[in-house]
Amino acid sequence: MTRGDTRVLIVDDEPNMRNMLMAILNHHGYKTAAASNGAEAVEVAKKESFHLVISDITMPKMDGFQLLEALQDMTPDTKVILFSGVCTEDRAQLAKEKGAAEFIHKPFELAELTATVERILNVSPDEGEVHGA
Repeated sequence: MTRGDTRVLIVDDEPNMRNMLMAILNHHGYKTAAASNGAEAVEVAKKESFHLVISDITMPKMDGFQLLEALQDMTPDTKVILFSGVCTEDRAQLAKEKGAAEFIHKPFELAELTATVERILNVSPDEGEVHGA
């Protein structure tokens, strides 16, 4: 799989986080779309297919765990990374038990996110890419 063929849906109720993640992934060559909560993400996923969904857990209308379950029913091949500022081992374990490909504690380094995306999607890192921010 190449980055240019890879579709990633970013789901977060914080516009700044959503926009930053989209900008970083677009910069790395991924095609991105966004949703502001889980319910909106389900509607977007009904219209487009995604290789990966990166979602916050704590959101209005439908949280990240509910979104993960909905996506597993709709598109079981879609990988999901969940992240949260509420960093407990129970939450991380629950994410894995429910089928998330990865759980990332927020705040996270952008290099950590891009490396996780590359690992999960099995794509190679860019030569000379810039990490951090």
